[in-house]
Amino acid sequence: GNLRPVEWARTGLYAGEIGYTKAALEAFSKYVTLDSASVLPYLEMGRISLANNDSLALDNLLPGLKIDPNNAELKSEIARAYLQIGDLKQAKKYFDQVGERDSENGLLLQAEFALAQGDTSTAIDQFEALRKRNPLLTKPVVYLSRIYRERRDDFTAHEMLMNARALNNRRPELHYELARVELLLGRVSEAAAAARNAIEQERDPERAAEIEGEFKRIFELEASGDEDLI
Repeated sequence: GNLRPVEWARTGLYAGEIGYTKAALEAFSKYVTLDSASVLPYLEMGRISLANNDSLALDNLLPGLKIDPNNAELKSEIARAYLQIGDLKQAKKYFDQVGERDSENGLLLQAEFALAQGDTSTAIDQFEALRKRNPLLTKPVVYLSRIYRERRDDFTAHEMLMNARALNNRRPELHYELARVELLLGRVSEAAAAARNAIEQERDPERAAEIEGEFKRIFELEASGDEDLI
């Protein structure tokens, strides 16, 4: 429709908040065509691309720096985008330009950078410190869950996820991570229940379908009463 730039921005932000990423990207694209002097659409499109591991993240973010070369939020997300593609040199270039290192975003970025460099112990310490500072944050818990799973420290991951879910029960990524850990612990019914919670709360239909496909066999095992994962 013939919406004004600010209305397209509101539409994009709302669509992104409720998980409709395609609609959000379309809204921000409309915003850019009407107001190419605003950093907001580039920043938000970049964040959406990063959340979806989309290689277009940099294409969405970098044009924003031409508008505001000193924008710290843009530089944080650009650093993350370079981390995502494994370009540590470029990631460090932007990482070093980000101020407010003691902010939650600054601390999270430091932990992500340590993890990308292979310094897992430092990353764990930083993610754990951030999680204790703000127990409602989801990203540190998701990162830690994946690290602990890789280390086969499944019980630590399970306890952490149960605590996080008790505080914030409406985050599908927490249910998904819990489902993965329950599988490692051999708990078919618990894994199926957590996966269903993730699917029910996931607002992105494509992501919900991915989880459904990933856990299809587990749902079948649960329905059959066969708890043997092998």
